[in-house]
Amino acid sequence: MAENGDTLILHMSRQRHDGHQSNLTIIANMRSMTVTYTSPIFPKNHVSHSFDQYVVFDGDTPVYLDHGDAYPRTVCLQKGRLERAESSSRLPRAVMFGIPGETGANMTGVTLGGLVISDRNYIAAISTVDHSRVSRYTNFDMVGLGLDQRDIVMCVVQKNYRNGEEATRITIGSYIGTDKIASTPRIISNGDNTFTVLWQEFSLDGVPGLYITQLIDGGGQPIGQRRIYRDVQDYYRDFFGFNVTPGEAAVIDATASEWAPDLLKKAFAKNYIPVEIRGNYSYIITRAEFCRMAIRWLEVKTGKYIDAILTERGLVINYDAFQDTSDPDVLAAYALGLISGTVAPDGSTPGTFSPGGIISREQAAALIRNICRVAGMDVSNVAPVGYEDIDTASDWAVDGIHFCYAQGIMTGTNTDPLLFSPTAMYTREEGIIAFDRIG
Repeated sequence: MAENGDTLILHMSRQRHDGHQSNLTIIANMRSMTVTYTSPIFPKNHVSHSFDQYVVFDGDTPVYLDHGDAYPRTVCLQKGRLERAESSSRLPRAVMFGIPGETGANMTGVTLGGLVISDRNYIAAISTVDHSRVSRYTNFDMVGLGLDQRDIVMCVVQKNYRNGEEATRITIGSYIGTDKIASTPRIISNGDNTFTVLWQEFSLDGVPGLYITQLIDGGGQPIGQRRIYRDVQDYYRDFFGFNVTPGEAAVIDATASEWAPDLLKKAFAKNYIPVEIRGNYSYIITRAEFCRMAIRWLEVKTGKYIDAILTERGLVINYDAFQDTSDPDVLAAYALGLISGTVAPDGSTPGTFSPGGIISREQAAALIRNICRVAGMDVSNVAPVGYEDIDTASDWAVDGIHFCYAQGIMTGTNTDPLLFSPTAMYTREEGIIAFDRIG
């Protein structure tokens, strides 16, 4: 709905008596509390089927946005006063996003998240699949698509668009082909010709992850880097009494090793443990999980969000660094020099990181020393310890192994003989407790 002066517009969908579904617009005068317009069967802003609808006022002119699968099969923007339209005319239309496929096929691969107005443009926030992968659209499937992953896209058209003009598309979040799924974006105006776009990331098996916001300008272009939000409090869960108290969050389940529960409870108090590894503590920690905990620990240690940490060091995130992940914590760790992956030496092509891969003890030790360096700690104490299996460690890991022993962070897997087990796999509980021991 949208309101301007005494005029209130409700723009929605309807099931018609003839069995079809299309959009419906109702206009009311709020001063007299009377309805001044109701859509006929085929209104001047007709879209069918209309799966989602938005309306805003540009001055005194209503602007409508519909998600159509047939007539037309587009994300369709129209503007004008319906009650003043000539009987034979339609409202001028802009194609914000043309949807491939047969007319009326319910599967479109697109979702809408909002419509805003800048000083010169109309901007629609959508998410969309890679339509080049779809061989056929039906009412129930997008044949050939495989995994349904969608990029976050801004569709921008100038206010004085020509009838039938196609919008410019600007991708601000790339998720297709990564290890994440993005929600439908939401967009709001900040009141200064800038706008904030919000969406949430999910793992491929549907586990909720980070919230992301991106500032954009009046032309739909990103401004600066994304902001990342972890452990977001869910107002609706709290309102309906489903909130989780801090005490409940610190409950250690039976998956922890016998030696770990007390140490894990101590670590929970420091609030650096990502939600997704609060359980299954004896499981092997993945490379992405370890990066996420490292970045979260760094934020807690410094009292600054990661974007501020990067900015003060003159660093920016390269979102094209790896071809197998766009995880912001992994990319932040790469920007800080905590990890390297397999990026080509000249940076000409994206490398790989293997975010779901396992991490070894020597890799963990090296990364921990790197994160301590970034946090401003003295990491020069790498005096040899006397591990009998140190010759099995990689050359690049030796200093990290000695440093972690000197700091009491990782003290080996056996005392007689003294062993570190460089290639042994590292678990969630070991990682959690190691970060607690750093301080």
